[in-house]
Amino acid sequence: MTMQTIENMEIVKITRGQPHTVQDRVVTEIPFAIWLNGKPLATIVCTPTHYRELAVGFLLSERIVTDASDIQSIEIDEMGGSARIEARESRNAQTDADPPRFITPGCLFGAASVAGREKVEATVCVASDRIHDLVAQTARLSTLYQSTGGVHSAALCSTDNVVVFREDIGRHNAIDKVLGHCVLEGINPCNHLLITSGRISSAVTAKIINAHVPVMVSSSAPTSEAVKLADAFGITLVGFVRGRRMNIYTGEERIADLN
Repeated sequence: MTMQTIENMEIVKITRGQPHTVQDRVVTEIPFAIWLNGKPLATIVCTPTHYRELAVGFLLSERIVTDASDIQSIEIDEMGGSARIEARESRNAQTDADPPRFITPGCLFGAASVAGREKVEATVCVASDRIHDLVAQTARLSTLYQSTGGVHSAALCSTDNVVVFREDIGRHNAIDKVLGHCVLEGINPCNHLLITSGRISSAVTAKIINAHVPVMVSSSAPTSEAVKLADAFGITLVGFVRGRRMNIYTGEERIADLN
């Protein structure tokens, strides 16, 4: 039985200076524990949906495992909020001396490793008008945000349509759910765009590099390190996609209007 993603809570609302009691819809937040090979790896504060995708996406985007074939078994306890995974670990997996990670909706514990990764060479090319249209499509899919205003969204898109869409209280969780879905369903994210509603940090950019997604789009801002990392690894980074405006920070050769 899956937990509810929305809870109704009684609040006091003030309208034009007048207070009144109403029922408000608030997004659910729970801790989700990931155990790897019998040891606690991380506890992620998240929205209680798509646990398997979140666990798989987290392991791969953080390069704790390097390939889907490294994952041998996954047991999900939906009501208990946990995943127990048996897998071949990469050198990025924590040692016995490392404490389990606790990951809040606002930030990651450290950044995913991109050591040894090559530049992303995908030849996908997309017009700016299509980027605007795809961002608008993802906004229409954001039903949990429309109900609560309390989540971020992420979507993997072709140059024509949204392929997979997910929402979560953490912007990195939403991305991991999308990437986990791709792994579980055998979808190759090369020649796709990843659209997020959240700020693009260096940690988020590292996830995109590890997944070989060539184009990263956000309605929000990137950080300076995210721009530098995207440039170094050949990622097209587009931010502040709002109305009919956007900022192209790196990889402008993949924007059809500029060729």
